[in-house]
Parts: sequence; C-alpha cells; structure tokens
Amino acid sequence: MQIAPETAAELRRILIGDAARLVVAIVSMAIGLGSILVQWMRRNTQDRVRLWFGLLAFMYGYRALLMTESAQYFLSARAIEFQIALITFTIGIPAVLFGWGLVSQKHNSVTKSLLVVNALMAATFLVFFAHGDVVGVLFVANNVLVIGFTVAMIGYLFVVPAEKVPERNTLRIVLLIWGSFVIYNNLKGWLPSGGADYEFIGFALFLCSLGYVVARRSMRTEKALLAIRKELEIARRIQTSILPEAMPELHGLQVAAQYVPMSEVAGDFYEFLVVDEKRLGVLIADVSGHGVPAALVASMVKVAIAAQFEHADDPAKVMAGLNSVLSGKLQGQFVTAAYLFLDLQSRTGRYSAAGHPPLLHYCAADNSIHDIVENGLILGIMPFASYESRDLTVGSGDRFLLYTDGVLEADRRGEEFGPDRVKTILAQPLSAEQLCASLSREVRAWSQDVAGDDITIVSLAIA
Repeated sequence: MQIAPETAAELRRILIGDAARLVVAIVSMAIGLGSILVQWMRRNTQDRVRLWFGLLAFMYGYRALLMTESAQYFLSARAIEFQIALITFTIGIPAVLFGWGLVSQKHNSVTKSLLVVNALMAATFLVFFAHGDVVGVLFVANNVLVIGFTVAMIGYLFVVPAEKVPERNTLRIVLLIWGSFVIYNNLKGWLPSGGADYEFIGFALFLCSLGYVVARRSMRTEKALLAIRKELEIARRIQTSILPEAMPELHGLQVAAQYVPMSEVAGDFYEFLVVDEKRLGVLIADVSGHGVPAALVASMVKVAIAAQFEHADDPAKVMAGLNSVLSGKLQGQFVTAAYLFLDLQSRTGRYSAAGHPPLLHYCAADNSIHDIVENGLILGIMPFASYESRDLTVGSGDRFLLYTDGVLEADRRGEEFGPDRVKTILAQPLSAEQLCASLSREVRAWSQDVAGDDITIVSLAIA
C-alpha cells in the first residue's frame, strides 16, 4: 500500500510538530503506570504519595496525548474535547493529594475543601457537559483554583520549618519551576495574544526534578531501614541470650524446648529454676503483642523470675511474685504464664498459671492425657492478684507439655490447629526432644509456615 506524497508530507509535519508533546505524554504515562504498579506491590504501606503521583503523571500524560494533532486521527473532536475537559476537572484530586503528601502526612481543612471542590466540579461537568456556558464557567473556576493552590503550595514551602518537610529546599526549586509553567498556562487565556502552551515542558522538567527528590527520599528510607535492621539484629541477639543456653540435666528427667518467633524478636519466653539434682521449676510465658515491645517485656520477665528462686518450689508464690514485679510497668501490655515444679525424689509436682493455656500431663499408668488448669489473673494487671497451686502425682513414663497459644491458634483457612491435635502428638511414644520437634513440625505444616503468633514448646519426660 502506497501513501500519497501529500499525505506522507502532512503526516510528517504533524509528527514533527507533535514530537515534543508526544515524548512527554508517553514518558509521563509510562512513569505514572510504573509508580502505580510499585504502590500496588507495596500496598500495605500507609504512604500513598506514589499512588497519587502515578495517577497525576498518567492523567497528565494522557491529556497531553489528547492535545496533539495526531489524536484527531484516532478520536472525534467531540470525544477529545470531552476527555480533555474531564481530566482537567478531575486531575486536581491526585494533584492535591500528591502535593500535600510531599509536605505533610495529615490533611487540613484547606486540602479537604480543595478535594471537595474538585469533586463537585467534576460532577457538575458530567451533568452539564453539553452546556457550553456552564463548562466555560467551570474552566475559569478551575484556572483560579489551580493558580491558588500552586501559589499556596509554593508559599507554604517558604514558611514551613526545614525539619518538618524533608528536601524542602529542593521542593522549593521544583515547584517554582513547574508552578511558573502552571500559572502561565492557566493565565494565557486572558493574555491579549492568547499565549502558547508550554506547560508540558514544565511538567517534563518537573518529572526529572521529582526523580531526584524520590531518589533522595529512597536513599534516606533505605538508610533508616538499614539502621532498624541492625537494631533488630542486636535485639534478636540480646533476646536469644536471655533464653537458657542448654537444657537442665537431672537424673531421670528429659527436658527439651522449641522456640519459633514469628519475627526477629518475640514476646515468648521460657526459663528453668534448678533447685538441685532432683528438683526443677519450669516457667513459660507469652507477652501480648509482637516485636520489640513484647521482647522488652520478656526481658523484664527474665529478671522477675530470677528473683523468685527462693520459693521456686511454690508455683503460687512464683506467680504472685512475677505479678507484683510486672504490675504497673507494662504500659498496657500483659503476660500469660505457667509454672511447673517437679520433685523427682518424692515423685510429686505442683502447678500454677496466669491466664495461660492448660498444662498437658500424659499419664503412662493409664495411657491418658489430662488438662491441668489452675489459672489466676494474667500478669501485670492487678498488683495484688492471688494465685493457687495444684498438686500433681508423677509416675514413670509420664510426660508434661507446656506451650504458648501460638500452637493452638495456628491457622489453616480459618481452622485452628487446636488442642486435640496437640494431644494426639503427646500420646505418641516420643522422647522430650522428639515431642518438641514433632509438634513444632506439625504446627508449621498446618499453618503452611505462615506464623500468626510466636510458638514456644517445653516438654518434660519422666524416666
């Protein structure tokens, strides 16, 4: 198929005339789509600046594309006019959200009013787009609104303290450059000669300048994240150091533990109070929440349990002592805990707990599993809460299992792992170490390694 020379010459003329605007339009739309994609990939973040910038860049680029002479070969004049007007009356919404997001995290009455006005203008246009007079008034109102917002943003950057707006000085230059083009473009209709449209050039400069700002912000964010990671690694090492380095060795008793935090640091904790070669106290605790705050409270539990050694053989006093130390210091958090004391010489045990899941006791004599429940109030709420101990009889082959609620609450499509599955594993003829490993493996398989809570297991087997 051959193109007539005059047609080819006309196309060449149009493309050359549209070249600059076409490049800016296509690049703006590509950058906008990329920014929206990045925001979608990081949709859990509360920062929406990338989204508003993406929408602004894409809408601006598409409007620039519609304003080329080339667009007339693909759309009717009426369709082009309608789409340009619609974008003009709606682009202010992402522009306001993006502009204010650069300088502040919270919206004030001014920005909220601007958003409402832009939404009303867009709705009015959709209702009255066939009425030229109404649309003309809307364009004038939009020009005034854009000029006012641009001037206000630039003015704000010259009065706001530097510490409140990162990259303030750079943003001043960026918005001054783009703002000059924006103000000129919105005033050119009132100039005697009408004026040429140079706003797309300003927007191209704006995109380039903003790349620098975003890069600087990204570098600062990465540095902050790196510092946080280092601090979390230090916190993880400290927390690991507060856990027992080795299992206590008592004749006739196997002891094992499994600790699976859901993040770098966690709120679960366990400790042993070895009275002598025949008597042992075992504490397991679960701090509400996750992360560093829970880990700090777990460190407090470490200090508090060490102070209870003198009455390690009395679980009720241990619970009361922990509660007394922790009350008033947890800043709204709380701790559940359980404490088991075993006397291998007298073959007896004593147990007390504070809002913790039941101790499980496998009794070898009749091959049965018993839920041992002796729960008082959770720790850290009331300083004078009282606790009771429950006496236990210990036989050869018996096994005990202490655990945090992360075991029971491991979730698979809305169904929890639950106590029955724990008891099924406890009933198997396993050593203390095998029991911990098997239960941990089954829980993680059940939840498909998607941890909903920290998991800690302590098992004891009587020879």
